[in-house]
Amino acid sequence: MSEENRTSRWNRVLAILFLGLIVVNAYFWYGKYPADLQTSHDHGFLVGYTEGNQTGYDLGYHGGNHSGYLLGYDAGNTSGHQSGYTAGHSAGYTAGYEAGYRQGVDDVAETGYVLRDPTYAEAIRFITDDHTDTNAYTDTYQCRHFAADVVNHAVDAGYASGYVYVGFPDGAHAIVCFNTTDSGLIFIEPQDDAVVQVVVGQPYWDRTKYHPSYDDTVVEYLIIW
Repeated sequence: MSEENRTSRWNRVLAILFLGLIVVNAYFWYGKYPADLQTSHDHGFLVGYTEGNQTGYDLGYHGGNHSGYLLGYDAGNTSGHQSGYTAGHSAGYTAGYEAGYRQGVDDVAETGYVLRDPTYAEAIRFITDDHTDTNAYTDTYQCRHFAADVVNHAVDAGYASGYVYVGFPDGAHAIVCFNTTDSGLIFIEPQDDAVVQVVVGQPYWDRTKYHPSYDDTVVEYLIIW
């Protein structure tokens, strides 16, 4: 084989090898690499999704938790305050009532005064046994003193009684009364123990017993229990 033919053949072999390398290289770059790109894309998506999801979750959870806490705290605080006030008020009222009641009972026990309204017979018996009517009427011991002493004596006997102010056109008078359980309100003149009538517009004194030098027409009367 001539040198020329040998050179030509070798050139054809090199050309074939070169084309083969081109084909292999093309397969490597245009066949295999796109799959790698797809794999990389999928991996990046998963990483980004995971990180984004976690970040979003953290922000949402903490933000929502904080907002929910504040709203829940405010609502709970308001509701709890109202419930606590109501319960406290009720408990305080009950405790105060019981303490006041016990104190009142103790005070009565210490003083011995448990007053009640008498029957008509009890009121008459009391005023008959009372000796205030035997006191002398003087410049320093007058009608108001008679009435006050009878009221004090009634308290000692356990009876509720009233101090009565009787107004006249040009003066006044003082007597006592009892709200009897069976005959209602009765008025008693403490200077002679008589049961009297007190009627606005009518004379106070019984004209068969006494004729005053002043106008004794009753214009008003007030009771102090």
